[in-house]
Amino acid sequence: MRLYIFIFSFISASLYASIVSADITIHDESYTPGTWTASILGGTNVTSASITRLVGQGVTGNAQQTTINGTGSFTFDVQHFKLDRPFVTSVDGIMQNINWETWYKVENASQFASWRLAARQGGDTFIAGTTYFEPQSFSPFWQRATGTLVPADFGRVTGAGSPTLDTAVGSKPIEFGYVLSRGIFLTGTSQYRTSFLNLNITTTAVPEPGTWLMIATVSSFFVARRVRDRFNKAYA
Repeated sequence: MRLYIFIFSFISASLYASIVSADITIHDESYTPGTWTASILGGTNVTSASITRLVGQGVTGNAQQTTINGTGSFTFDVQHFKLDRPFVTSVDGIMQNINWETWYKVENASQFASWRLAARQGGDTFIAGTTYFEPQSFSPFWQRATGTLVPADFGRVTGAGSPTLDTAVGSKPIEFGYVLSRGIFLTGTSQYRTSFLNLNITTTAVPEPGTWLMIATVSSFFVARRVRDRFNKAYA
């Protein structure tokens, strides 16, 4: 009986510990070509946006440089998304919060821009928070920026779906990335460049209900088997 209790407790505790709260990390130091996309979200006189991989130019690995072009004076909102690691509720659980960290370096002297964490779900773009990047004339070295958000912090800026991220069971996959913006006209140049490295997004999730059903099923199996064995032994 004691052995049974020990085994049952060990299995239950292992399952519980592994799924009650799980951290899913979307981390990129390699910036492999083809795994990121850049596109214009809005702005005035902005003409194109692209991403370039900077091999070995980061602090601990590669970096990623976004280049935004315009004609004359221009403003921009450009979205960047990582394509190869979406958050999937049926696999990762129900999202609770999002911790992000990135390092950046603005290549344009005296030209500020804002950086916001972004998510894309079902073709709709959502953004949350604001971090203002210092231009190179003030900080010529890599700078670190961090933040913590919850799904409700994300507001939809394109599309006609949910006003915020849908994290319910069976919801569509969520791609993460960022939006670079400048609402004040950029003058004296037709190009804006910012480099990034070590984008780290960690989401904490709890299991969707089907996982709890698995625990109940496993537990019931062991209980039923123990009762059967004791019955057979008593009436053998």
